[in-house]
Amino acid sequence: MKKYQHYIALILCAAFILRVTGVTFGLPLWVVGDEPGLIFGTLKMMELKTLLPSLHVMEFSKTFYYGPYLPFLYILPFTAVSGISFLFFNGNFLEFKNFLAADPSSFFLVARFISVLFGTAAVWLIYKVGKAIFKSEQAAIFSATFLAFSFLLVNFSHWARHWATVTFFFTLVIYVLSRPNWSVARRYTSALLISGLSVGVSLQAGLSLFFVSLWFLLVDKLSIIDTLKKKWFLLSLSGLVALIVVAYLIWPNSFGFLTASFTPGVSAVSKNFSGLISSYVLHIVNLLVGEPVFFIFFFIGLLYCIRRYRCYFWSFFI
Repeated sequence: MKKYQHYIALILCAAFILRVTGVTFGLPLWVVGDEPGLIFGTLKMMELKTLLPSLHVMEFSKTFYYGPYLPFLYILPFTAVSGISFLFFNGNFLEFKNFLAADPSSFFLVARFISVLFGTAAVWLIYKVGKAIFKSEQAAIFSATFLAFSFLLVNFSHWARHWATVTFFFTLVIYVLSRPNWSVARRYTSALLISGLSVGVSLQAGLSLFFVSLWFLLVDKLSIIDTLKKKWFLLSLSGLVALIVVAYLIWPNSFGFLTASFTPGVSAVSKNFSGLISSYVLHIVNLLVGEPVFFIFFFIGLLYCIRRYRCYFWSFFI
């Protein structure tokens, strides 16, 4: 057991080093989309002294287009950085404000470091998931190793974007669902609340709710009718809805494509079934080109699951 603990410690160290290396790239300019939206959206909240961008639509509409929960996480460390920087600044507050606007590198570094932590934590969660599902330290170590060295996950974790955070929350959902010693109520309450929180980070994270449903039906094989009668389920479902509704009320623009049809001056994008299918083909091709080793072993793992772990196969494959 101690031998494997050393292995996972080394893997986590490697994952952290890979993700933290290069976080200063491009600063004081920025070279990756989405970073300015999240960071300047947070700074705008601090400037206007508000946690409700919906009350200042004009100020936020051109800057901030993601869910509010990740900027809420940024606010405290951003405030600490601002306060410490001001203590060592030789000038008045207006000059200090202009100084930060001219070079916001410190805020980018803090936000990127948070992505590094989320990306590294996802590796640990995958280790725990592999151990719980396959009852094998070796399988868990291999799973963590693939994720630690995954090009996409390393890339996502470099930048102050939502992807590393969304990946962490999705992995956290799988983690709580796979806990062998947790009650059904605890597992699904945790999964639903985590999903609701993640939707407030990015709307794409709502796919975790679909995954929870698959796990409910195909892995645990629970009765929908019986579960609907449980008080814990109704409470957790209420918590899920509340987290999503609150995120929407705080900043409706984060639900962009859902509200595009009803927003003056915003053109709705036409979507169809063939476009959905072609997007999967495009993503699979990109995965094969960008992550050939990861993709090949993922495919081998699916084939293995068909024989030994069919309920997990269908949950993950779908």
